[in-house]
Parts: sequence; C-alpha cells; structure tokens
Amino acid sequence: PIIHDEAQLILAIAIEKMPPKRREIFSMSRFEGLSNKEIADRLGLSVRTVESHIYSALVDLKALFPK
Repeated sequence: PIIHDEAQLILAIAIEKMPPKRREIFSMSRFEGLSNKEIADRLGLSVRTVESHIYSALVDLKALFPK
C-alpha cells in the first residue's frame, strides 16, 4: 500500500508539472475517457496535436516509472 500511495503521489506531481495544455489534454484522455477526436473538437485543435500532447505526456511519465 505504501508503494502504491507513493507512486500515485509521484504521478500527481508529474501531471501537475506538465504544461497546462498538455495536462488538460492528458486529463481529458485518461481521466475523463474522451477520445482524441472528442478532445480535438472540444478544444479546437487537430487530432494530431492532441495525439502529440498525449504521446509527450506518456513519454514523460514512463521515464518516472522505469521497468
């Protein structure tokens, strides 16, 4: 339980440190369950831009939790 709590804290801090738009897009994708198309439509962005932000967020987060 302690390791899980620590991992969640690290994740929350990492998400909070993301640039605002990346954080918003990542949260919409992972926590609200929206598709890339839905996010793009809501924010007036291209689907490719949304994909790029999500990819960058995942790369940053994966670096925090190596295998």
